[in-house]
Amino acid sequence: MSEFKGLMVEGQAIAELDNTEQFADIVEPEPFYRDLPKFSNPEESEEKLILNVRISGKDMAEYVPNKTSGKFIAQKLGTDMTQWLGKRIIWDVREEMVAGNKKQVLYVVDVGATPQ
Repeated sequence: MSEFKGLMVEGQAIAELDNTEQFADIVEPEPFYRDLPKFSNPEESEEKLILNVRISGKDMAEYVPNKTSGKFIAQKLGTDMTQWLGKRIIWDVREEMVAGNKKQVLYVVDVGATPQ
């Protein structure tokens, strides 16, 4: 099966899932950094962490965790991102102001092994 690439995880899409489906498994390739536009000023860019994930055991996408979630994952799993592969992240969705607009924001609230 060939899968579409280039999908980005969005808070609104995860908010629409049942609570039992608000998770993703970190998959290959391993996490990396890429320059992306800033939320506060899209004309400027900043280096952001990218995780390749399988959402709810189904769709593949790229997830850009906010700094709080990135630090949470690193505290739980360590800073060697090769060790993050195969781990499951659980999200909480919160409504927050982002660049002057209300948005659904994802926060990682738990990290652990992917159930077999």
